[in-house]
Amino acid sequence: LMHLKAYYGLDIENGSLSAVGADIPFLAGDAGLAMVEGLGEKIRPQSPLKGLRWIIGFPYWRSDTSAAYRGIDDLRREAKVSLCPEEYETEAFEILRKLRAGQAAGLLPNDFLDVVSKGRPEYFRAFETAESSGALAWGLSGSGSAFFMVFDDGELSRRAISLLDREDWLIKTTELE
Repeated sequence: LMHLKAYYGLDIENGSLSAVGADIPFLAGDAGLAMVEGLGEKIRPQSPLKGLRWIIGFPYWRSDTSAAYRGIDDLRREAKVSLCPEEYETEAFEILRKLRAGQAAGLLPNDFLDVVSKGRPEYFRAFETAESSGALAWGLSGSGSAFFMVFDDGELSRRAISLLDREDWLIKTTELE
């Protein structure tokens, strides 16, 4: 979609794109970092985070997104997920502030973690690796298809990769600068 927009002038409204998937308007847009609301159609670009290195790890198992959403629904019915939208926004901006200042933010929130980590202690081993390696932040990507770590130091990120390379449950790790 980005290619079609850039080279052929495709002009699609975010509302139409969000009908395909809530993440599509952001992915098809030109904001590298944004606060996204609604069904993905409300995009507020943010200034980029510079000088950070990201490690993304992909486990050998597949994430069942529909089952993960059912699990989230169950947690909400049990009132174990309690933040309101304003609290989510405040929390997100505090995380951005810390990362911009080079301060540790730790495990980043993701409602799916409680659901998809059941029976998958490997996620927590990865998070322990992140913390012990000096990552600023780490967490689950989406509904569990990957995890990530954020570093501001190349030596620290290389140390984490060398530890992750020993894990037999990962099919790939990637570092992004």
